[in-house]
Amino acid sequence: MSIHSGLTPSMTQEIQKIYDAETEHLDFMSWDDFFDAMEQLSKASPDKQLDMLGGLLVQEKFPAYRYLTYALLELSEYSDLKLEPFREKAKQVFAQAEATQGASTTERYQQDLLHSLTDFVFDTLVHRGFSTDAKKTTVHASLWDDKKTWTRKSLCKTLFSAQSMTREAFLTLSLGLAFDVSFVQDYLKRVLRERELDIWDSKEALVFVLLQQPNLPNPYADYRKLLDTYNNLTPVAVQSNTEQQQTQEINGVAERMVYFLSCFRSVPLHSPEMETLLAQHKYLVEHRNERADSHEHLHTPDRLFCEMRDSVGEKLKKIELPAASAYTTGATIQKGTLGTRLYGFPYKKEQLFDQEHPVSHEELIKFVRLLAPILEGKWLDSSRMTFISQGTRHVRRDELMTMAFLDRAMELEADIKKHPDLLLAQLNGEDLSVALDSFCDYMNEILHKAGFDELYCGNPYDVLLMYLSVLDTPFCSYSYIFSIFMDIKKEITS
Repeated sequence: MSIHSGLTPSMTQEIQKIYDAETEHLDFMSWDDFFDAMEQLSKASPDKQLDMLGGLLVQEKFPAYRYLTYALLELSEYSDLKLEPFREKAKQVFAQAEATQGASTTERYQQDLLHSLTDFVFDTLVHRGFSTDAKKTTVHASLWDDKKTWTRKSLCKTLFSAQSMTREAFLTLSLGLAFDVSFVQDYLKRVLRERELDIWDSKEALVFVLLQQPNLPNPYADYRKLLDTYNNLTPVAVQSNTEQQQTQEINGVAERMVYFLSCFRSVPLHSPEMETLLAQHKYLVEHRNERADSHEHLHTPDRLFCEMRDSVGEKLKKIELPAASAYTTGATIQKGTLGTRLYGFPYKKEQLFDQEHPVSHEELIKFVRLLAPILEGKWLDSSRMTFISQGTRHVRRDELMTMAFLDRAMELEADIKKHPDLLLAQLNGEDLSVALDSFCDYMNEILHKAGFDELYCGNPYDVLLMYLSVLDTPFCSYSYIFSIFMDIKKEITS
C-alpha cells in the first residue's frame, strides 16, 4: 500500500516497512483468532464474559497522528531524508505530539515540527483550491459542509491530537493531499475502524473517482462541480456491451458496480463520457436490486430494513410483557410504537446472558458505561424508522444490521424456549463456531443485497452483535443493554 506516488520505489518500500511495524497491532485479529476468542468467552462465567468482551470491544485507538505522520513526512520537504534520519524525524514528531496532548491549540502549534507540517498541509490545501476566503486564512474542513473550516491552529489540532480525526476530516485531507486510494481505505478500516469508502454513497463515490486522478490542480472545485452535475443528472440504465459480456460476466448489481467504478480511471473528468458514467452510477444506486411488492418505492437497503421492521413488529405483538418489578430499568413500558417496545422491557436479571448464572444489574451498568462510545447513535427510535419507510432518509449499515439481528434474535429466542436443549450459551467450541458461522452467513447475505461491507471482526459493533447472537437470550440481552444505556444518557443530560 503506497501512501503517495511521489517517491522513488526504494524509498517508498523502506517507509512502508516502518509503517507496517508501527501499525501491525491495528490488524484487530484474524477470523480464526476471533473464533478462538469467542470460544474462550463461551467457557467463561457470565461476569468474566463481560470483562473479556469489554476488552475485546473497547481497545485503545491507535493515535491517528502517528499513522498520518509518515504520510505527511513523505509528502513534505522531509521526503529527501535518508531512511534513518527519516525515522528519527518521525519519532521527533511523535514526541512533540504526545507532549502536547493536554496543551492548548496555540501551544501545540508552537512546536516546531508540528508547526512546519501543519503549515505544509495548510498551504497545500490553499494551493489546491480549498481556501475559503480571499486572505487565505481558513480552508475547507469538510467536503459535505461548507461551514466547517480550519485555521492553521485548528488544523494542527486535527492532525496531531490523539482522537480528533473524523471520517469527514480525513476524506477532505485525502482529496486535498492526493493520498493513494489504498492508503485511504486502510486508514478508514484500521485506524478509524469504520467501513471503507462507500461506493453506494454519491459523495464518497465522487471522492473515490477524484482520488484516482491525483494530479488535479483544483480538486475541491472539481468535487463541487461533479456533485452539482451528479445531483442534476437523470439516472441512465447501464447497458452491457458485447466486449464487456465477453470479458466478464456481471450478474448482480453489486458486481456491476465494482466493474463500473473501474471505468472512471480512463474517462476525462469533465466530459460527456463522465456525465454518462455518473448517470449510470446514479441508476445503480437507485436500483440495487429488483423491487419487491411491499415497500416498492424504496431503494433495496431501505426496503430490506422495512420488511424486517414489519417482521419484528409482528413478533413483538406475540411477546407477553412481564409485570413491572424490582428489575425494571426505569424505562416506561408502553404497548405503543415499535421504537418504544424494542427498548422498554423490564427484563429480569436471570433472563440475561446465562439463565443459570445471571449477571448482576450493577455489573451490566458498569459494562454498558464502558460500551457507551460504541452504542451511541445505534438505537432505532420511531422517528428514524418512519423517515426510512417514507423514503426521506436512507438506512445506514448499522441500522440495517440492528434490525436484521433483532429479527433473527427474536426467532432464535422463541426456538430456545420451545427446545431448551438448544441453549446456545452451553455449546462447545465446535458448535459455537457453527452458530457463529450461521449468523455471519445470514448477516452477510443481507449486507450483500444492500451493497454494504460484510461483517468485520475489527468493528466493535459488529462484534457485539455477533457475541449477542450466540447467547440464550439475544433479544432480551440487546434490549436490556440499550435500556440501561438510555437511562445512563438521561442521567447525564438531566
